Amino acid sequence: NVSVVLPDTLADELVMHVDGEAADATQHCLDYIRNSPVRGYLDGYTDNIRARGDGLLKLKLDVPLSGATPATVVGSYQFYNNEVDLAAQVPLLGNASGTLSFTNHALQANDIKAQILGGPARITLRSENDTLLAQASGKLNADNLPPNYTYPLLRRLRGKTDWVAEVKVKNKMADVLVTSDLIGLQSALPSPFAKTAAERVALRFELKDVTTVQDKFKLRYGNLLRAELTRVADARGEWNIKRGAILFGDVEVKPSAEGIVVAGELPQLALEGWGGWSDFSSGEGVLPNIAGINLTLDKVHGYGNTVHQLKIRGSGRNGLISTRLSSREVNGDLIWQPQNDGRLLVRLKNAMLGEGENEMPSPPAVAARADAPSKLSLPTFDVAIDKLSWKGRQLGKLEMLVNSADGAVALERLRLTNPDGTINASGKWSAAPQQTRLNTKIEITDAGKILARSGYPESLRDGSGTLECDLVWDGAPDEFNYGSLNGTLRLQTGKGRFLQVDPGAAKLLGVLSLQSLTKRIKLDFTDVISPGFEFDSIAGEAVIEHGLVRNADFKLTGAAAIITLNGQVDLERETQQLKVRVMPTIGDNVSMLSFVAGPTVGVGVLLTNKILSNPLDKLVSFEYNVSGSWQDPKVERAVQAKPAPKDAGE
Repeated sequence: NVSVVLPDTLADELVMHVDGEAADATQHCLDYIRNSPVRGYLDGYTDNIRARGDGLLKLKLDVPLSGATPATVVGSYQFYNNEVDLAAQVPLLGNASGTLSFTNHALQANDIKAQILGGPARITLRSENDTLLAQASGKLNADNLPPNYTYPLLRRLRGKTDWVAEVKVKNKMADVLVTSDLIGLQSALPSPFAKTAAERVALRFELKDVTTVQDKFKLRYGNLLRAELTRVADARGEWNIKRGAILFGDVEVKPSAEGIVVAGELPQLALEGWGGWSDFSSGEGVLPNIAGINLTLDKVHGYGNTVHQLKIRGSGRNGLISTRLSSREVNGDLIWQPQNDGRLLVRLKNAMLGEGENEMPSPPAVAARADAPSKLSLPTFDVAIDKLSWKGRQLGKLEMLVNSADGAVALERLRLTNPDGTINASGKWSAAPQQTRLNTKIEITDAGKILARSGYPESLRDGSGTLECDLVWDGAPDEFNYGSLNGTLRLQTGKGRFLQVDPGAAKLLGVLSLQSLTKRIKLDFTDVISPGFEFDSIAGEAVIEHGLVRNADFKLTGAAAIITLNGQVDLERETQQLKVRVMPTIGDNVSMLSFVAGPTVGVGVLLTNKILSNPLDKLVSFEYNVSGSWQDPKVERAVQAKPAPKDAGE
């Protein structure tokens, strides 16, 4: 709806009056402004704005048709329930409503209402001396953000907090200041960035455009963190950090001419809980240049470990970062290589894991709202630890290679070597659905010493052989659960002896060592398996189905007896349904005693016994049913079937 009027065609200065309005999609109106003389009146402020929704554009123009007098413009744009994207670095404006008024010389909006960061916000705009001034205030509502919100960091927050922003724009370059005291906001980020809703932490963020392709931003988070970084845009418009400093605590460091300086001291740092809030894995593994690292962490904790007074010193170039770690618990080098998706080389002289478990802090009270990824992507981890220990027990040398393959995390190789045996493992962790596969082969030189290294001393003496298992369970590698466990087990060992096993420490080993038989019943052959069964070999295979271990024939062979186990064991409930058969190897002893009756009788009994595969051993055998819990089993003597009577004529 447009009208054009020429009030006086004979006037000395002919002026045309244009008065019109257009109702259309907001994006169409923005396109019209960008491709018309109106763009010049707005100084191109709207060039990069994108919007969804409708609005009403009104324009009044007085256009002199002679002379050099410029046209005068009075206009407005009214919009309601629009979604407005101002720029990539600015949060999206949802349900935006208001009126933007402009003339040749001024731009103004007194009360724009919108939803920003999940909460209500108000924005005012005005132009002054060729500068656009904007003020905004609102309430961040972390509980109202969608799961796929653009800023993953906010998924770790709960609650509401007030914020204030000031923006100045001149010649399309902006100065931005955002402040908040963060009261009312809970953080489930790992320490030291976890906080309760009642805590006041002053947050200040500043962004200043130096040129159209360079800016600086400053961030201050209480007395914990200060950052001042300079970014430069490349030919594709991608912003890259070129130099600056990230400081923790009260340390003062002069920024480097090129690269980032990281320095300071942190009272504590948690290793767990950092996944799911950053899209770093999609950034081709390239980090900014690191001019220097000089960090001291009073306490680092995670995954059951605590490291004290960890000093990190290092530097980097072209994305490669080399650091030296030193502490009582950990010593060695970490090297980050940026090629492809990135590669982290861990080369440690020693690592004392499982230390200070009682010092682990309680997890944050706020649950993180991190969605399970459909695909898993990690840099390659190449790990070698010369001396690895766990809770004071020396485990040996560890070599491990982990990378991503086909949207899953692959354990390409794990090898743990010590004088008592070698563990080789490989596996895979898939995200959709969450599932972990692990294939392990243990080559045993001394099973007793391996168990001692694992925390079960005096459980077994000697024993060599192999243990192979192929396992799969639902969930991540650290979410092992018996209920979904499936797979196979294969065991083959040489000579050894079961000792008295503490049922509280190694319950399943107590089942295998047959302690329940000697404790629950009185046998005529207690000397055979007490105080522990001495064996020449153990052999058997088992299938695991949803946490139930089923075996067809598990055989322990010794000089004193042959023992077979059949049935099933419930790993989750720690119960058993087993049939145990004990066959004391008395055949040779009985044959030798027969020589007392004469050489002819003795030789005959001995040959008969061997030819018929030790029938005397099989005649003198005992069967038991073992049920109930591992800690309090129920043992009953099995009723053996009597042979059928012969016919009178036979």
